[in-house]
Amino acid sequence: MAIVRGDKLSLSFGTHVLLDQANFSLSAGEKVAIVGRNGAGKSSLLKLIAQINKPDSGELQQQKALRVRYLAQALPESLDISVFEYVSKGVEDIKVALEKYQHLLETGGSDSEINQLHDLLDRTNGWQWQQKVDKVLTRLNLDGNVMLSTLSGGWRRRVSLAECLAAEPDLLLLDEPTNHLDLDTIEWLEESLKQYKGALLLISHDRQFIDAVVSKVWEIDRGIVSVFPAPYDAYVEYKEKQLSDEAKTNAEFDKKLANEEKWIRQGIKARRTRNEGRVRALKKMRQQHAERRTRQSTAQLNVKSGGQSGKLVAVLDNATLTRGDKVLFQNYTTSVIKGDKIGVLGPNGCGKSSLIKMILGELKPDSGSVELGETVKLVSVEQMRDALDDNKTVWEAVSDGLDMLRIGSYEIPSRAYIGRFNFKGSDQQKRVGELSGGERGRLQLACTLK
Repeated sequence: MAIVRGDKLSLSFGTHVLLDQANFSLSAGEKVAIVGRNGAGKSSLLKLIAQINKPDSGELQQQKALRVRYLAQALPESLDISVFEYVSKGVEDIKVALEKYQHLLETGGSDSEINQLHDLLDRTNGWQWQQKVDKVLTRLNLDGNVMLSTLSGGWRRRVSLAECLAAEPDLLLLDEPTNHLDLDTIEWLEESLKQYKGALLLISHDRQFIDAVVSKVWEIDRGIVSVFPAPYDAYVEYKEKQLSDEAKTNAEFDKKLANEEKWIRQGIKARRTRNEGRVRALKKMRQQHAERRTRQSTAQLNVKSGGQSGKLVAVLDNATLTRGDKVLFQNYTTSVIKGDKIGVLGPNGCGKSSLIKMILGELKPDSGSVELGETVKLVSVEQMRDALDDNKTVWEAVSDGLDMLRIGSYEIPSRAYIGRFNFKGSDQQKRVGELSGGERGRLQLACTLK
């Protein structure tokens, strides 16, 4: 039985079409991954189902009294409230129902309304909402008394997950749930979602995570929602065949169109005797060709060498860094050599970002030293992406208004450089605030690597 159904849904931002007469259906208990290129409309589809946004046209139907919880891709704000208070927002509807139920019992409400609230509280175990919150806090190793504003990005991600999971909704919508999480928490989340009894729609670029959790794949491609089987490799195989068939069909169409264009340009005699039905058919073919939506190409990220800098990039000598009473590093010594490619792993809050910031000079060690090579120039891509100005266009954000950019030892037109990151044509005039999370990531790379 379908709990959510989309019928001919259309959604656009300016001239950019995200959904074009899209149809889909989700059944109770079904677990589905939504995949597609950056900016294809994955997050927008989740927001439609979460009723945060509305479609331009079409109909979205949901089962009556469906309980839905949505995890946004962005981290929760660094608020001055406790973790328990924030997570309790996930069961706010249950808390309200319990308070209303108790009030009606005391004041003598109607039997039908009391019974309806009683059924909801039974179905959601709302009688023990505090225990539900405490349980999920324990499972995610969260301290309910800690203030949200003191937590790192990874811990704030855990808090937002806890807020959704505490509700135990009929439908869980997760947008990039593994972002900012450490490996142990990702494994825990996999197991939790496998056992989750409600329906699940998730967006993720983690193929292993997708294969572990879902049984079906929805792909958004040029405004259309298509259904493919899981695992991810099976989706890729089906998609490659679909694209091959599409290319063959388009080639045959283009050949026929070229022949018809040649025919229409023939001499006067041919034009006098031409078939008007054939002319109308040609006009229709021209329109079909103009309306054909091509697939987005692949970004070309050319990362140049750091030039003629010395061999030594950075040296940490007995560096110690603390955060309050917590020691992140103690007497840590290491060297970074030109050409090194280093991954920094560890549980959330252990100090991974702090280590990077210490090398960048944004944080000073409490003791010890951090020294850089004499000609070393450092750049960083922030995990929060807060440095981007939402009011600028993509072109303005990268080019700073310049028509030419100097990349290393050569110059390149700014629009051509931005095009390498798959922002082409009118996409360069998009406002940064309109971009998807993946597009913002590409934009930040474009700004960093220039």
